Amino acid sequence: MLRRPAAVLLALLAVGALSACTDGAPAPSTSASAPTAEVIEPGSREPVGAVAIEGGIDDETLEHTITATRIVRDAVVPGAEDLAQGGEIVLVELSLTGGAVYRTSVTPAMLSFANPPAASGVEDPDDLSAPIGVQLPEADAAMVAAGYVVLPAAGAGVDETVTGWTAFRIAAVESAEGATAEPTEPVAAVLRYTRPPLLGVDDNPIEAEAWEVALTEPGAAE
Repeated sequence: MLRRPAAVLLALLAVGALSACTDGAPAPSTSASAPTAEVIEPGSREPVGAVAIEGGIDDETLEHTITATRIVRDAVVPGAEDLAQGGEIVLVELSLTGGAVYRTSVTPAMLSFANPPAASGVEDPDDLSAPIGVQLPEADAAMVAAGYVVLPAAGAGVDETVTGWTAFRIAAVESAEGATAEPTEPVAAVLRYTRPPLLGVDDNPIEAEAWEVALTEPGAAE
């Protein structure tokens, strides 16, 4: 008669031990692991359709230099397709070097992309009042995400050189009838640099000035 309570006690202890072993164990997972997003390293990819070009601007007063090396017309930047707004996105690879005379920087904001005369309707391609393609810093984040080397918004400081891609948007052209047409192939792609007014030595004013250079295929100007 004394053996039955002992047997019951042993059974209860065994059930308790089993419960303690299973309570802290993680439940088996039945869900599949999420796919890992692709990581694109900056500078690991190039824009599609890049073509070598030549073209340079020297600001002898400030000693800034701007050199164009490649261009992409009708560029498609992943994630920035809507920025074209019916016009054309143009990517230009540039090297900017800042001069040391007045300790000023040369930045992408000083640049624009002219498209005379076919797309703008301007008869004189040297007319600095011609419609231009605006610099498009809104595309920078998408270009970085795509793996392109992007020209920094801060540009090049004193004795500094930076190289990268920058984007411009050429607006769609409105015809005489008021209809919007796609930009047409230009006679020459033109890069424009506009220097703002500055104060020089002894507060002598340095006037604003603009330069333009045709972006041509290597050797075309020879």
